[in-house]
Amino acid sequence: MAVTEEISLEELSRVFLMINKKRGYKSSRKAKLPDEGQLIDGMAVAEQLYENDLTPGQFVFSILQQGKKSIPEFYRSDLQNELNRIWDHQKQFYPEILTDEFRKQIEGEGRPNTAKMFLGKYKIYTADIKGKDKRLQAYQWRSNALTSQLSIDEVAFVVSELNGAINNASSYLGAIGDRSKELRFNKLTVGQYLMKQLDKDPNYSLKNQVFYRQDYLDEFEAIWEKQAQYHPELTPELKKDIRDIIIFYQRPLKSQKGLVSFCEFESRQIEVNVDGKQKLRTIGCKVCPKSSPLFQEFKIWHTLHSLIVKEKKTNAERFLYQEEKETLFAELNIKETLSKLDALKLLYKNYKDLDLNYDKIEGNRTQAALFKAYQTIISMTGHGEYDFSKMMSDEVMEIVEGVFSGLGYNTDILHFDAENELFDKQPMYMLWHLLY
Repeated sequence: MAVTEEISLEELSRVFLMINKKRGYKSSRKAKLPDEGQLIDGMAVAEQLYENDLTPGQFVFSILQQGKKSIPEFYRSDLQNELNRIWDHQKQFYPEILTDEFRKQIEGEGRPNTAKMFLGKYKIYTADIKGKDKRLQAYQWRSNALTSQLSIDEVAFVVSELNGAINNASSYLGAIGDRSKELRFNKLTVGQYLMKQLDKDPNYSLKNQVFYRQDYLDEFEAIWEKQAQYHPELTPELKKDIRDIIIFYQRPLKSQKGLVSFCEFESRQIEVNVDGKQKLRTIGCKVCPKSSPLFQEFKIWHTLHSLIVKEKKTNAERFLYQEEKETLFAELNIKETLSKLDALKLLYKNYKDLDLNYDKIEGNRTQAALFKAYQTIISMTGHGEYDFSKMMSDEVMEIVEGVFSGLGYNTDILHFDAENELFDKQPMYMLWHLLY
């Protein structure tokens, strides 16, 4: 009502009080799984699906045919809608298999369990994709499943894949995102959406209906702009105070630097006078984060200095030579791990006759994560598909430096010199610190 017609200032204050009590979902965490970001970024894709009457499978099949490599994230409701449409169409051809009872049984199951249920109940294996472009074939089946009959093993594959994708989507954030999507498509505010629910069913529970912070901000803007036409007291300055300071103010996160420990080798305790009393205070260097390029290199060299190569026949053993350590370091510096066999193959021709005292050597996890991102950038910019984890470091460096130079990127971010006194000014370290 406040969005479409005049209300009194007293009623308006009650409306804003209700918005203030809700304010919406907004994560302040550095999440490893950026669900919220994916759902928000997926709104543009969801609009394309809605406007063109496409399913996620049809959309991805189309962009893969155009040579694009990156697959966007989809809303849970769009994936569910695709499964419903495929199920209803294929049910015409396999009514004895795609029953309502079986649909309930597989609900909420992941991809492997869904495939096992097809096998256990009907002795049906999921189709095996052959050929080079397996991803394209999978999405072609999903696209074709809406209009034509698939073989039953292809149906099992498609249903298992979609059920797994739905199961992997965050149910909590997915539900929030789906509601936001409905607001956007139907041009509704949060209040209008909830009122529609109550008009349908007066006993409908609104208690656990969560929306994004942006949805409430959009509602506030719409209400304020409308009511400002009737009440001259609603000035832009007052709007800023009410919106940014009273309703949607969010206290910045407190720094947690004080919780970081002191290095046991580079710290000491001193006596200080506090309010006339002598107290001990620890001063010195703080410990290095695990993901720091400094710690990652230290960790690798610590392991390399501990490696012992042993001859199986004579049991003769020795530490690695410096040249051997440097060879291994070059590989470990951009990879997460290196197996014992791979390390021996890298160093010796008679690797079958030798053994190491480590089954697995841990590498530079920070650089490995960055190079995985570089691999994605190279793929998305159309410069080829690579798996850096299976390639030699010098070959990887040559590819990345060549592509990044052509794109105008600073290739200094690929290298780090831990022995340089100004290590914290190096582009690679600065990139890590920015991400950290």
